[in-house]
Amino acid sequence: MINFTAEQEELAQLVRRFVAERAPLSHLRQFLDDGGHDTTIWQQMSKELGLPALAVPEEHGGMGYGPVELAVVLEQLGAGLYNGPFFSSVCLATSALLLAMTRDELDDILPQLASGEQTAALAHAEPDGNWDGATATTTWRPDGERARVSGTKTLVVDGATADLIVVTAARPDDPSALSLFVISADDDEVQRRRLPTFDATRALAAIELKDAPGRLVGEEDKAGPVLRRALQQAAVLLAAEQLGGAQRCLDMAVAYAGTREQFGRAIGSFQAVKHRLADTLLDVETARSAVLLALTSWVAGEDLGEVSSLARAHCSEVFARAASTNVQVHGGIGFTWEHDAHLFLKRAKGSEALLGSPSAHRELLAAALGLGA
Repeated sequence: MINFTAEQEELAQLVRRFVAERAPLSHLRQFLDDGGHDTTIWQQMSKELGLPALAVPEEHGGMGYGPVELAVVLEQLGAGLYNGPFFSSVCLATSALLLAMTRDELDDILPQLASGEQTAALAHAEPDGNWDGATATTTWRPDGERARVSGTKTLVVDGATADLIVVTAARPDDPSALSLFVISADDDEVQRRRLPTFDATRALAAIELKDAPGRLVGEEDKAGPVLRRALQQAAVLLAAEQLGGAQRCLDMAVAYAGTREQFGRAIGSFQAVKHRLADTLLDVETARSAVLLALTSWVAGEDLGEVSSLARAHCSEVFARAASTNVQVHGGIGFTWEHDAHLFLKRAKGSEALLGSPSAHRELLAAALGLGA
């Protein structure tokens, strides 16, 4: 099992301070209505901390770190409900490109993403909301040295603000023959629409492509395994983000229970509250173990099918329970718009559906273990 190094612990502290000082929840609230994010904070995160370059190989303008460092960052961003494009651009789009593209292809695109000058969004889920990566109704046709892509994508994280769209599309006669394309979001053939979401801290979009010019990346018709691995990796990192959110909910609830008094004593001394907080602590620690298990397999280069689904399903449910407990411990004030507790509950419920629901991941886990019907 992985143990964090002193350098990784220092990275966690650095990101924690950055979020607390530059991107506190009081600042995030300014962007909840329009689904955007503070681009100044993103540029500071990129230039001062170099976070978008963290897991990009050094030869492509990155820092050359790996999944453990990404998970360390995601845990702290999850604790602060950061609403910028780190997960969408770094953990989804860039991850898929690193798995699919050749060295020459990466040299053309990756440096701009690693520097934060551009952001990218992965457009894979279609109107049925399926993230399984097996087929696509979005199609493509050759057009000289480029391709023309047509179809509809939905649940595209930060899709309305990204500079590049990384799109999965199939041949018209074979929906399972997936290929990966990079499309400029500014093209006239690309229409983007922000989706209304329960969780206003995570912006989602629907994207309509009407013969949009795209650049094929990687091998033609070979993107299926690439997408499967990329989504498994993203599931592990999303689990790390959910772990950070759950830990923050526990910390908030414990702090409030220690100061809020009823009947002349802190509510944290009441047995019912103690039991809730103890259960949440146990939940958070088991979620941490699930994330560490998945990271251990990832670092070892093993298949992530089982451990990614395990971490994803468990951390989703732990975060939801921790966020609910946090609201309940805070009582009446926890239900108000002015208090931050409801923002964590909404992020928890919104994240449950991202990259597949907990029940969908349990089905994947059962199939991987040979437990299916």
